[in-house]
Amino acid sequence: MQARFPNIHFKPTDMNRDKTVPESQLVMTMWIIWFFILSGLFVIALVMAPELKTVEKLAGPMQFPPLALIGIAAVLLGLIMRFVVVPSCKTLQTKLPFMIAGLALCEGCGFIALFVLNDELVQLRGLLFWLSIASVVLSAPLYARAKSKAASPFHQS
Repeated sequence: MQARFPNIHFKPTDMNRDKTVPESQLVMTMWIIWFFILSGLFVIALVMAPELKTVEKLAGPMQFPPLALIGIAAVLLGLIMRFVVVPSCKTLQTKLPFMIAGLALCEGCGFIALFVLNDELVQLRGLLFWLSIASVVLSAPLYARAKSKAASPFHQS
């Protein structure tokens, strides 16, 4: 059987694995990803759960279903990624995937609060949502700095 495109020869080893991204682009990428995950969580909450804005509905006894433990476990795993795994990585390029995974885990707690828990659990939804917001804020990429000022996107020549 003859190949459809005989002139195209692709091997996985042909990929340019030594290609490095400039540090300034990685720094900006990390901050942009963090900002949009945080702001997206707020926008989704304002649209899907406007009751989280009113304090009166958040008062009273709270029920705690076992499903909420998944959200809390996601936050704990996300914070472990941020404070244990990410600092052990040597370069920004290796930190980026772990930062994204940690942020996704922290954001997952908010998604559980907004989409999975029913409307009767307003107190728990509020708790898990604000726990998610706090963990995303704690996951800010403060470690993402260019080593030299010339590599920084904010440096003016």
